[in-house]
Order: sequence, then C-alpha cells, then structure tokens
Amino acid sequence: MAEQASEALTSKDITNFLRRTSVAIELDQLYVDGLPPDSFPPEYDDEMWRDWRANHREFLRRLISTAGKLAPTELRELTSAAIAHKPEDIGKVVLELFAELAVERDSKSELATADKFFEALIRVLHTRPRHKDRFRTARSSLLRWLTVIDPLCIARDPECGYAVPRR
Repeated sequence: MAEQASEALTSKDITNFLRRTSVAIELDQLYVDGLPPDSFPPEYDDEMWRDWRANHREFLRRLISTAGKLAPTELRELTSAAIAHKPEDIGKVVLELFAELAVERDSKSELATADKFFEALIRVLHTRPRHKDRFRTARSSLLRWLTVIDPLCIARDPECGYAVPRR
C-alpha cells in the first residue's frame, strides 16, 4: 500500500477532474451544435439534451466550489476505490450519480456538495466487486473515469444516435 499512500488523490485532483468534465460537456455541446440536422434521428430532442448538458455543468460548478473541503479520510477512501475498481466501472457510477443530480436540480440535494457526492460514490463502489487487477495509480484511474468525447454518453442514447469522433 506504499504506492497508494504516495499516490493519494488530493482535493486538487478532484477539482481538476470536475473542471475537465465540465469543459468536456461544454465542448460536446459545441460539437453537437456544429453537426448538420440530418445527423440526428427525427425523435432527437435538442432542447432536452441541451438542458441535460447545462444542468450537469450547473451542478458541476457546485461540486467544484466545495471540492477543496474534501476530508483526508475521504480522499484516502476514494484513492483506494480508484485503484481497486476498473475506471470504466467507476465512470458508470459517476454518470448514475450525475444523472440523479441533474434530475433533482436541487442545491439542497444530498449529493449537492463534493463531500456528499464522493461519499455516495464510495458507498456504491463498496457494494461492487473489486477488479482482480489493481489499477496502477489512482490519478491514472481518475483520468479514465469519463471520456473526453461525449462524456455523458448522450450519443449512445437510442434517441440520439449521432456519430462522435474517435478518441
């Protein structure tokens, strides 16, 4: 576990992750705005998905504003989880929690601060099987939780179906 202690996630790592995610969502919207209308199926609801991205960015701003207050014990637990689980599995849970926040849109939500959000993430990950091959470092895992292109996986929704550039 010496590696884990030397590679522990910091509040700055978490803040950077949240900022990168917000920027990726913004860039995703710009990408979609530039697509020709025939890139989308008739049932695609531009306003709904635009609001979905905007709602995510709104609560990400709240999480960013409180990320500096994460307790060292929580950061250690998050580090352990990041090493023990596949990044894509963590990313799925992050997206589930993001969706909960985006739907609630309530600043009093039990997930509305970074400490509560990451406590919930850790709690869910404790119920999931650990990956047999530990990830090398928590930071390298964190960078792979969400994709830079289509971070909210909107293009994969059957209603959307537009093409996304390769990573």
